[in-house]
Amino acid sequence: MVSNRMICFLAFASFTLGCAVQNSELAKVYKGSISWKNLHSNTAYQKSTAELRSNQIPDSVFKIQNLKLLSIIGMDCDYGPDSNCWAISQIPPGIGNLKNLEALILNVNHIQSVPKEIKHLTNLRLLDLSDNPGLSDIEHVTVLPNLQNLILYGCGLTKLPRSISKMKSLRVLGLKGNHLTELEIERLRNKLPNCEIIW
Repeated sequence: MVSNRMICFLAFASFTLGCAVQNSELAKVYKGSISWKNLHSNTAYQKSTAELRSNQIPDSVFKIQNLKLLSIIGMDCDYGPDSNCWAISQIPPGIGNLKNLEALILNVNHIQSVPKEIKHLTNLRLLDLSDNPGLSDIEHVTVLPNLQNLILYGCGLTKLPRSISKMKSLRVLGLKGNHLTELEIERLRNKLPNCEIIW
């Protein structure tokens, strides 16, 4: 069964910004982060791991110099045999080559950490790693100077790094479906007074 969040995402993935009322929260996050109407086939790469039949981001992607949107949606491997399930387990260092990237969406995968090379993505404004339940290390994300929207729904996080206070451009931090205490949320609000925290 496809979740409301996935329905909403698929609408965005086809550059349609209309969402149902119950998805208005995520719609607001995505709509303000990138100029979706200006994306073309040579600036956007959108696939699913099922379509790719692979657990990896293709090496050819890291050679697309003008890429602005990279979106690869994985599969929920809790259902069905593992042999038919594809999910990305890591973000390769080659991600640092995509210096024009504005949006990186890698939902429903098995990513556990973000590589240090992500620091080269100085134009990145939207990072959505929702539904990567093993994600535990986002330290390198905190150095992104222009990141406005960081969406980490359903990742099982218990704490965010202290260095998150460096993220002066952050406007939306999505944390629903994690294991964060009210004390941790209060800490984040104090560190990020200009950021809307959704949890």
